[in-house]
Amino acid sequence: MSKVFIDSGHGGSDPGACSGNVKEKDINLDVGLMLGEMLTKEGFTVGYSRTTDTYVSLAERANKSNRFGAKVFISIHCNAHSNKQAQGVETFYYRTSSKGKVLADKVQRNIISKEIYTKNRGIKPAGFYVLKKTRAVAALVELGFITNHKDLDIVLKNKKEFAKSITQAIKEYLK
Repeated sequence: MSKVFIDSGHGGSDPGACSGNVKEKDINLDVGLMLGEMLTKEGFTVGYSRTTDTYVSLAERANKSNRFGAKVFISIHCNAHSNKQAQGVETFYYRTSSKGKVLADKVQRNIISKEIYTKNRGIKPAGFYVLKKTRAVAALVELGFITNHKDLDIVLKNKKEFAKSITQAIKEYLK
């Protein structure tokens, strides 16, 4: 079956966004490990940028995916903003990747269809390093704004639902 590479953003000395004692790196890893378990049960071969709380550079994340021979690369993140009202889920793809746009759309639609969120921030092109440098079709999902108390609560209570939604999106994309 197809190879999927899961990048749980941040890690180790890089906590990512923080809200009180909640660190983005921990949420990303939890969702990434659940996603990997679900994909494995579906028959996919899964690779990871990290499976523990360790720092992995952006270059090494892309290189690991490329060495693994991934067909799909998914990067898991949480958003943050100085405006505490900012909220919602959004998914990014590399700006020149039409296949990445299709994958991002499937990820976004599957999350939104679970009605986890009231705010759909849509899909957006970006030049993020991991999206650009991996040879796999890639998407980066921002599960919510952990700087928004409502979003943080949604993300913490629905990690498994996010993993299920992303699993379904990958299945649809690779069908």
